[in-house]
Amino acid sequence: MNRLVLISLLLLAACGSSEEAIELYRSGMKEFSARKLAEAEKCFLMAIDKDPDLLNARLMLCKIYYYNGDFKSAVDSADFILDEDPDHANALYWKARSLVMSGDGNNGAVDLLTRSLEIDGHNIQARLLLGMIYEKNSQYTEALHQYLAVQEEEEGIIAARGNLALLYRGMGVYERYKSELAVAERMAESSGKSIKRIKLLKDEAEEIK
Repeated sequence: MNRLVLISLLLLAACGSSEEAIELYRSGMKEFSARKLAEAEKCFLMAIDKDPDLLNARLMLCKIYYYNGDFKSAVDSADFILDEDPDHANALYWKARSLVMSGDGNNGAVDLLTRSLEIDGHNIQARLLLGMIYEKNSQYTEALHQYLAVQEEEEGIIAARGNLALLYRGMGVYERYKSELAVAERMAESSGKSIKRIKLLKDEAEEIK
């Protein structure tokens, strides 16, 4: 067979595989959005079989493993992506999140989240998680910086307000604690979200003189 013909056939086969992989990825995203994780996982695995370089499919597998509580597999999936692209901000975030949930040390997670935010400073979830780790380690100044940065990015995030309120309570700044809690309560009532959590915090606040 002519060498040029052979190369052309190989290229066509590769293009066909990529198109199939993309279609399978799209199907996986539909299943994932419908919270059908098992079906989504099958689609993403088939997509990767067609195109091993489809990193978005590997990232979705990482998320599925995380939500299924298989944190080791989630970390392994993130590591595969990072081997290919060390600056993949989302893979850095999901690896950090999986490590935190697995209890496999927060120090490594801090480095991963810091790097992720250096690449993508708009990742609010990464900032929230980093702030929570700092707060847990009693690094209140660092935690405060992250929570305030989240509010600057998106003022309407109830979790950031609630976390900031708890941080002020941990620091012994009770007036600021109650003030932030009041804002979080108004936001929760307006949006209909996180109402129970904010109510619990409010009940605790009322016990503080």
